[in-house]
Amino acid sequence: MYPDKYLPLIIKPNLGHGSKNLTYINEKKNLNKLNNIDHKSFFIQERLDNSKNVIGAFFLVINKVIVEYYLHERIRTSPDIGGVSVYSKTYNNDKIFNISKRVLEKLNWNGLVMIEF
Repeated sequence: MYPDKYLPLIIKPNLGHGSKNLTYINEKKNLNKLNNIDHKSFFIQERLDNSKNVIGAFFLVINKVIVEYYLHERIRTSPDIGGVSVYSKTYNNDKIFNISKRVLEKLNWNGLVMIEF
């Protein structure tokens, strides 16, 4: 199903609950946990090795126009092994903004979105 190269994984609820209801899969033998989740209520993503060195890019897009955006550098998470940012600092970076803008245009995105770098 998932090759080892995609491990570790994190399973997160579709609706934000902070760091609640997160499931971590670090070993191939635990991949069976994927069979027991409601895939309409949760999503699966590759877990970053160092979740502290992450730039979060947040956008509000309406009718293909970025109405507002905010970037932050993650400093502390809860739980420590990777979760929601509980301490961050504002971050400005034209390169990250422009990459994000191209991604959102390709996806024809509309609404709120967060992209992590």
